[in-house]
Amino acid sequence: MKKRFLVGLSMCLFISMVMATFSYANIMEFKVNTDVSIYQASPNFTSNGWYLYTGNWDNSSEYFSLFKFDLTDLTNQLNPGDVLTINSLTFYSYQNYNYRTAETVKGNLYLGTDDSWTTATWNNYHSHVGSLITWTSLTPGNKWVTWDLTGNLSPTEFLSDNLITLVLDTDRTGGAGWYDFASIEWSNYFYNNDSYYSYLHIDYTIQQGGSTPVPEPSTIFLMGTGLIGIFGYRRKRVGKKNL
Repeated sequence: MKKRFLVGLSMCLFISMVMATFSYANIMEFKVNTDVSIYQASPNFTSNGWYLYTGNWDNSSEYFSLFKFDLTDLTNQLNPGDVLTINSLTFYSYQNYNYRTAETVKGNLYLGTDDSWTTATWNNYHSHVGSLITWTSLTPGNKWVTWDLTGNLSPTEFLSDNLITLVLDTDRTGGAGWYDFASIEWSNYFYNNDSYYSYLHIDYTIQQGGSTPVPEPSTIFLMGTGLIGIFGYRRKRVGKKNL
């Protein structure tokens, strides 16, 4: 009876190992590839300077800032049939200046609908500012600001072209004012490195359906336990035969 139990247990574990879904989790960070600000009052002007402006110069003219990310290093891990799941997604940008904005305001983050832009102006990009993804509170001070995009941005948004464009704007009352965020140029000029580039932090899982599966830890545990059970049973049988 005990032998049958051990054999049955080992076989169940072995079958569970074979049928287990192969998947793995990972974390990657992506620095912004291109950033720029566009201005409503100068619709053909592109600001590629030190600062990324967000807000309004007066009560009618706004600044938007654009951030483009290339996620090719992530999508290159996918084989045909694989399923990519985003567990958490966070956008970070360094706030380095504010003007006449003593009150707390909303930093609104939108998903741009055109990822192919090279030189953006208000006239040629404003119509591509898509729907609001999320927002966070902004207060004065030089600091990193985060936007939690988890659950608000699916892999389908970038799987077709590997690109994501995020559009940042501020929603405030009380007249003119804006917040500035560190641009690529700002980081390169002041620090000569990418320390203050805006970036995406992505925690993701790939469920594999392709030709090179990688077992998750639970699968490895099942396999090891099953093999130990089978080996133990065979060793016990061999020992009895030698008596």
